[in-house]
Amino acid sequence: MKINFLPINFYIQNRSKVNTPLKPLEYDSFSKDVSFKADYQCSTTCFRVKTLKNMHCPICNKLMLNQNQIDEFINNAYNKKGNDLIAALEKLENEKDIIGKKQGKPIPVYRKSEQEVVEIIKELAVRYPDKDIAELVKIEGSKHIKPLIESYDSIIRQAKRFIRINIVNEDDKKLILDKLDIELRRLKRKAKGNDGCAKPIIYQIVRLVKNNNLKMNFYEILSKLPSPANDCDCFFVKYSKLQKNDSKEIAGALVKSHLPTAEHINLYGVGGSNSLRNYICDCFYCNNERDFLPFHIWIESIPNLEKNLNNYLKTVQKAAYQGRIDRRYLEYIDEVIDQIDKLSYGKVKLSHPGVV
Repeated sequence: MKINFLPINFYIQNRSKVNTPLKPLEYDSFSKDVSFKADYQCSTTCFRVKTLKNMHCPICNKLMLNQNQIDEFINNAYNKKGNDLIAALEKLENEKDIIGKKQGKPIPVYRKSEQEVVEIIKELAVRYPDKDIAELVKIEGSKHIKPLIESYDSIIRQAKRFIRINIVNEDDKKLILDKLDIELRRLKRKAKGNDGCAKPIIYQIVRLVKNNNLKMNFYEILSKLPSPANDCDCFFVKYSKLQKNDSKEIAGALVKSHLPTAEHINLYGVGGSNSLRNYICDCFYCNNERDFLPFHIWIESIPNLEKNLNNYLKTVQKAAYQGRIDRRYLEYIDEVIDQIDKLSYGKVKLSHPGVV
């Protein structure tokens, strides 16, 4: 899901290059927000929860870094070389005030794919101490095209096998298999070209599966398709092809997934409002990975969601009582609990954190 995007029909028509035109996305009839006792209109940029430091994403539970922390990392890393670059990359891993603990052990700040990228850049910085981060990524990029394409092949092959086994209707089966072939060619063409990688159009294909249980299983397969945020090979292929050696952009890409965003609980493109009651603060990675999935479908693939969301609400309440955000966010807690209950069709039951 893009944070401020055009209407869904426009987005699909311009993004899809498949031969058969796609119909508008179909959602359940429940698409309008319910009425609340207070409706605070609020743009995504003014959602103050995003400014809090060291929150954990209520979706994936990874550490989020606010804009000031992201900017600090970029300024420390983008123009450094050699040992100074290595030190800047390791600083984020070693800052005790931002590293949480689980069962007494530090929780890694970087995601798995980010850590892989960082380790490669650190090795390159030792070998090429006179080059900055953009130059190092450019040196490394071509090595990752072949394994990236192999990943595309492997995952699409799994997806096609799933469709052949589970879809009975021959016309539906042929349509989905054709879409997968077209998507695979598109992804390969982009990876081999000069303009980086394409984002997989996962939900456009998933929605063609009519059975909801099969749809979720199919989604889990296609969600493994590489992107720069979740795959080391895709990261190097994309950022080695920048027209300019933009070190700031590459440094930012290493931590961009941790940036807090205003996630519309009920998608903005299908009637969700820009108001406090319709936001949760999740990381850029989860916001982007959701794409256009309706809330009740999206949450099916999220483990520990209730626990993470309850911890999120406690953090918001504490910040409001401490004056770090406006006290109206105390009322926001009740409203977002109600909103999530309705849009999850009762599957997610949250509790008020109580008085602190």
